[in-house]
Amino acid sequence: MSATASEGAVFREDAGEPDLQVRLLGPVTLSVCGAVVPAGPRLQRSLLAVLAINAGLALSRSVLVDFLWGEQPPSTVSHSLHTLVWSLRRLLGSDRLERVGDGYRLSLGVGECDVLRVRQLAEYVQRRDTPAEEALAGAEAALSFWTGSPLSDVEGVAADLVRAELENLRTQLVAARVGLLIELSRAMEALSSLRSEAASDPLNERFSELLITALHQLGRRPEALAEFDRVRRALREELGLDPGPGLRAAHEKVLRGGDPERPPDRVDTRVAKPVPKPAQLPATSRDFIGRHGETAQLVGWLTQDQDAAKAEDEEAAKGRAGPRVVVLHGPGGIGKTSLGLRAAHLVAAGYPDGQLYASLRGFDPAHPALVAADVLPGFLWALGVLDEDMPAAAADQSAMFRTVLAERRMLLFLDDAPSGQVVQDLLPGTAGCAVLVTSRQRMGGLVAREGARRLDVRPMADAECVELMSHLLGAELVAGQPDQVGQLIELCSRWPLALRIAAEQVLEHDDGALGLDEVCGQLSRAGDRLLDRLGTAEEDPAMMMGEVLSWSYQRLSAADPRAAALYRLLGAGPTVHFDQHSAARLLDCPPDQAHQLLRALAARHMLEPDGVQHRMHDLVRQHARAQADLQDSPAVLGAAVDRVLAWYAAASSAGRVALGTPLKVGMAAPGEAAEQLGLGDADAATAWFSRSLDDLMACVQVAADRGHPAAWQIPLGLIGYLELANLGETRAHEISHRTGAAAAAKAGEHLAEAALLNNLSVLYERLDDPQEGVKVARRADAAAARAGAPFRVVTMLNLADCLVDVGQHDEALAVLDESLALATELGDDAWLSVSYVMLFRAHWATGQVELADRELEQAVEVAERGGAFEAASFAAESAAKTLMDVDPARGGEHVRRALDRFGDALLPYDHACLLSWLAQSEQATGDRASALQHARAAVAAFESLESFETKQFRSARALLTAKQDAR
Repeated sequence: MSATASEGAVFREDAGEPDLQVRLLGPVTLSVCGAVVPAGPRLQRSLLAVLAINAGLALSRSVLVDFLWGEQPPSTVSHSLHTLVWSLRRLLGSDRLERVGDGYRLSLGVGECDVLRVRQLAEYVQRRDTPAEEALAGAEAALSFWTGSPLSDVEGVAADLVRAELENLRTQLVAARVGLLIELSRAMEALSSLRSEAASDPLNERFSELLITALHQLGRRPEALAEFDRVRRALREELGLDPGPGLRAAHEKVLRGGDPERPPDRVDTRVAKPVPKPAQLPATSRDFIGRHGETAQLVGWLTQDQDAAKAEDEEAAKGRAGPRVVVLHGPGGIGKTSLGLRAAHLVAAGYPDGQLYASLRGFDPAHPALVAADVLPGFLWALGVLDEDMPAAAADQSAMFRTVLAERRMLLFLDDAPSGQVVQDLLPGTAGCAVLVTSRQRMGGLVAREGARRLDVRPMADAECVELMSHLLGAELVAGQPDQVGQLIELCSRWPLALRIAAEQVLEHDDGALGLDEVCGQLSRAGDRLLDRLGTAEEDPAMMMGEVLSWSYQRLSAADPRAAALYRLLGAGPTVHFDQHSAARLLDCPPDQAHQLLRALAARHMLEPDGVQHRMHDLVRQHARAQADLQDSPAVLGAAVDRVLAWYAAASSAGRVALGTPLKVGMAAPGEAAEQLGLGDADAATAWFSRSLDDLMACVQVAADRGHPAAWQIPLGLIGYLELANLGETRAHEISHRTGAAAAAKAGEHLAEAALLNNLSVLYERLDDPQEGVKVARRADAAAARAGAPFRVVTMLNLADCLVDVGQHDEALAVLDESLALATELGDDAWLSVSYVMLFRAHWATGQVELADRELEQAVEVAERGGAFEAASFAAESAAKTLMDVDPARGGEHVRRALDRFGDALLPYDHACLLSWLAQSEQATGDRASALQHARAAVAAFESLESFETKQFRSARALLTAKQDAR
């Protein structure tokens, strides 16, 4: 098959429809196996839309909240978002919608979403090497996906922006289609579409230009001239502008009676005295891969779409318009220039007077950054200004530059800009031009002064990385070793430059000396030395990852040594997210100062905003750590790490207190953490634990390695949060508790060891792993015995509970005799009640029913007497569980009694479990209406906790499902 034929297949649908389809170019529609499935209520449709449009990309919680609720999210936003995600997972499958950090990523193939498919087709249509017939077929295939206004049933400002961009993409495709029809001498077919578009968008010069050309091709000269007169009058009357070069050229061609068969994008835009038409854009990389969404967005911003053009022309009429400015910002090596060049070449035809390009070398350590005076002479020469006419002063050169461009439509590409001021000095003065800027700076001034649009360039999506590696290494090698390729992508953190460098190393050793397996192994073992492995001294410095990241750091060190010091310490610290308080502990400075330094680092893309925090990209962090090892002593780095570990331990204690869980002996004092972090209530504490969990886990491991008490203090602080999350954070629960318990045992902190192991055994019980629960419970009781503290009553009761679950009743009864005696001695009603509950369970299991009944009544009486609501909940749940098969009515009474007496005081998870047990008991006794009511309440409660795997959630949901099936 020829290359052309193969590429043409991009718009054919021979393989049939995929099992899952998400349609967004109209109302949001979901189809599964060809059948339309309700996409859910408004917010659920909105969530599906934003995730599908960005398929393959991880969207943070803040991005999702902004899209769904705008600037006024509800106070229950976390719960609402969790519920929406859970509902979507039920529709799409949990394997497609995965949690990434504090956000989510939806995995869709190109054929599974109409927007993804249309973007692919548009890119194919816009390629210069696509044959006209195949490009036309691609444009028509893309346009066929539209069924109405995109996202027509999704509301909000963010949705309006997405809708405008998609409508702009449609406009481009319509223009491409009719232009191709004219190019293929099929102007009659284009005529009806052109008249419709010109009528609905009468100021769109591109459609008028195409209409004039089509009429000319058909020999209808008077109509072509009349169309030019119409649009010229409209432009002058409504916008105060003259027709642009493309429209003028089409008109002049009609007047000259030139070849009517010639397509509009091939005409000479200057027919009088020849004027230089610069074409300075460097070539795009032949192996540019991916970035489909970003490319489409840039093309939309840089194309003369009607909304943007109209707004700019209205400003022009007021004498205040400037060029369209687009800023690509991101860290070094992320691919800003390649992406910018790709977009610039795609839109170049829309700027018929040419393109100017300059590398301003803003972060090149070998050369000073350029300013306007360095660039303007070259631009003016390219525009035809002779040496004898060239002004000497930079200000005069700038004025001449604006004058020369006043009547032109040109594209300027300013690469690697050092600052907004340098860009400002190079801006044209009128609205006909566009300026594309790349920089490691965010260029906030350009956004404020010039209304610049800004695109944050981030690491590539997984699918795009695989596509790139297939191109670099060969599709056969990548397809044959998917695990190794995936590992290499992870090691390179999805950065294009890092992936290309790593691929070069693989290709150097494809003779067997060092293949893909060995490169992955070396990079994996390199750890923090990854940057060194991604570049050698013999390579071009521009292709050395360490050098790329060092450029920003060298300038930072000269400009702000304190910010450079914080950068190094952030790399050496245990976490990847930072706020002003944790940064202040690292640098040992006031939080306000740390806040300013974090902003300085973020402005240089050494940190990325992440909600209310900042984060450091993996490769940037490795570079920062390398600089710390070079410049800071081990003592300085160790002290900084210890300070931030102590801070997180204190913050965990503050969060635990806010959740209503008292501190234990050996935990860190909260100090100022509660006030500084705003942990005034349970909601604030839950939100902080949720966004900080990954960092807390990292701190636990580092603290254990250093023998720091935070190794067990942080897990103890996490207990309340993890219990609220129930099984939503199982892995964090298990790892933090095992690591903390081992560290506490090593330090002789046996009370902390016992508390963590005891809580861990409860986790295994909830995970239906009673044997492991018994093992861990024995270790917890042994640690409590070594501590010699009253806490041993807790570990004994838990051990007895585990023993009953595995049928070891005699040992359980022996342990319970000890726990009952100790609880009585301590005068603790809660533990005394639990002891009676456990005796009830053990005696019931051994057939001593009357004795068991008396112990259950004693348990309830003691709990109610002492106001021990957790013990009462435990008693009620134990009664329901034990009596369900023999006396469900009695078990339900115990549950109802606990809910009536302690309902508002119960922990959310306990409350949900009791509702589930009540529903089951009512179902068993024939009260189906009440059973359904309480089952719905239980399911809603479990969903709010994201506790989808517990037995009681499954039981309540099964009851509801059975009822629905019965209907």
